[in-house]
Amino acid sequence: MRYPKDLQYTRYTRAQVSGNGVFPLDMLRYDSCWPHGQLDAIALVSQGQRSVTVARWSHSKTNDGWNAARWQSFGWSLKKMS
Repeated sequence: MRYPKDLQYTRYTRAQVSGNGVFPLDMLRYDSCWPHGQLDAIALVSQGQRSVTVARWSHSKTNDGWNAARWQSFGWSLKKMS
């Protein structure tokens, strides 16, 4: 079976988002990502300044798909991880 070129390369990527206040849940849908682990899922609903590691599958060698500018528009910063 042949796959389209954009689906032939898949990698797991993570990013750490940091912010204060209500977590922008819509960004999970927008960036097609999820909390990396149980503690990250709990941090979504916690209060105050916090960091959450989120993960996603990327199908591109050159673009990992994170939208840092959109995270920033919600008042959250994004730092890409390996």
